[in-house]
Amino acid sequence: MLEERKLFVAGLPQQTREGDLRGHFARYGEVVHTRVVLDMASGNSRGFGFVEFADEAATLRALADEEMPNHVFRGRKVMVMEDLLIIHVMLMEDQLDTSMILWVLTIMLKIIA
Repeated sequence: MLEERKLFVAGLPQQTREGDLRGHFARYGEVVHTRVVLDMASGNSRGFGFVEFADEAATLRALADEEMPNHVFRGRKVMVMEDLLIIHVMLMEDQLDTSMILWVLTIMLKIIA
């Protein structure tokens, strides 16, 4: 793993806020940081975010959950996976749009399957 304590979460509802992510993932261990990527124009979630735990064990518990890979978050299935550093850097620099994210996830799912 590149980022042993971080998860990438995709498929979030538009109304999702950082506290919502923290609340959902706190059952696996101490959450030290969350980030919901927002659309600058609307202020709504762009549908993805990140969760960082205090330790790797909590991250592994979240990944090993029987619901995986489809956590149910606010009544909606979301995909939870290891945060890949390249995706995180591109998102932080706003160099990755939603269509690119879907393309990257499609490729990653083909690799995993």
